[in-house]
Amino acid sequence: MDSLKSEHSRDLIKQLFLISDEQLDAVLEYIAAHRTEVEEEYAEIVRRSQHRRAFYESIFRERSPLPGDVSAEERRALLRQRLVEKHADRCRNMNITILLDHDLEGR
Repeated sequence: MDSLKSEHSRDLIKQLFLISDEQLDAVLEYIAAHRTEVEEEYAEIVRRSQHRRAFYESIFRERSPLPGDVSAEERRALLRQRLVEKHADRCRNMNITILLDHDLEGR
């Protein structure tokens, strides 16, 4: 229904769903013959989808280590900074390990 409501071309719809002209015609005929039922079911699917999306977005916001009120650009900068810090920590730990191994070998 999204494709039809978005007024996608027949060719695009056929490509998206990997169907033939005959199959698309059958779908369109079914929708035309059962318009009310199809619209009601579609509305219910959209409602459930919006509810599910809101639910998972709330979980993401609760669990995210990033503040929710920053822009995407600021989030990228924060994530980039954290990545740099982790990399620096890993390098420091490797240097300490190498130094310790070197000290042990020298004894």
